[in-house]
Amino acid sequence: MLCQSECTIAAGRTRRVKYINGFNLTLHPKYLLEPRRWRTPKLIFVCSMSDLFHDGVPFDFIDRVMDVVKSSVHTFQFLTKRVERMGEYFASRPIPKNLWVGVTVENNLAKKRIDILRNLNAPIRFLSCEPLLEDLGEIDLTSIH
Repeated sequence: MLCQSECTIAAGRTRRVKYINGFNLTLHPKYLLEPRRWRTPKLIFVCSMSDLFHDGVPFDFIDRVMDVVKSSVHTFQFLTKRVERMGEYFASRPIPKNLWVGVTVENNLAKKRIDILRNLNAPIRFLSCEPLLEDLGEIDLTSIH
């Protein structure tokens, strides 16, 4: 689903055709409706090999992804290193109840992402601390699930 090299929808199989452009950002709109065919609710990690909030992914495409999320029985996870852009996106849009949002925190410099995440009105806010490049020391996990 979506974009790659930035992206695929990781709830099953990854198709090599999605990587026809290697790791150059490539949007895959034809996969957007794929989750609607799945009858059993799933946990869907969006853009497992990418970042939906990459500067090259237009907000109107993210709106299309959000339409799928909002109309779905599935639970979706968005993970980003570009939390500022995610914050900008959700500043004017509600976060659906079936969407978990998270940030990658790989070193002490990246800990600032946690504060931005904490301020998003999401039902679940999570951290992915990998690849862990150094000891993160104390982390304030207030409002992080």
